[in-house]
Amino acid sequence: CNNFRPSRKRVFWVQFDILTCKAEDAAVISTLACAAYEATWGHEMARDHLDHIYATELSAPAFTTAVQQDVVLGAKAGDVWAGYIHFGHFERSEHLEEQAADAGEIRRLYLLETYHNQGLGSQMLEAALAHPTMAERSEVYLHVWETNPGARRLYERYGFVQVGERPEYNPAGEYTGCDYIMRWRRRA
Repeated sequence: CNNFRPSRKRVFWVQFDILTCKAEDAAVISTLACAAYEATWGHEMARDHLDHIYATELSAPAFTTAVQQDVVLGAKAGDVWAGYIHFGHFERSEHLEEQAADAGEIRRLYLLETYHNQGLGSQMLEAALAHPTMAERSEVYLHVWETNPGARRLYERYGFVQVGERPEYNPAGEYTGCDYIMRWRRRA
């Protein structure tokens, strides 16, 4: 992950194709995830914490498992991967009092920095909410880091509201901040 350095040059008026990722896409999605994570959080986290996340949560084996258990949609502009969204069934949270049994969860929505503010986040979110895996869910949850106001604004535009908080700790057990838990409810 540390060797991938995407261009910071902004790209405008790009047509994105949204594709269902397969196991053979795991390595490229892992590389994209690490690059997006580094650009967003690299300045806030200790290198050992970042490396731990890259080796576990954002590794190619983790994405191989993700595409087998959940849905991962990737966004491509021609031959270039620009972002992905990972979603599935919501795992019960000890940080929430009330949760629908049929709830879904958006586990991650990452875009390369080059593709921020071009509508791709909205396109990915809409694709996930309309996907058959999520289309019948009465509620959808997600977690967003407290220091990510751009992502929070995106989710709020789609009707997500904060319903809880989840503290986060590094591998050494030190508090690193919190994720806001946000919920979206399907209109009847």
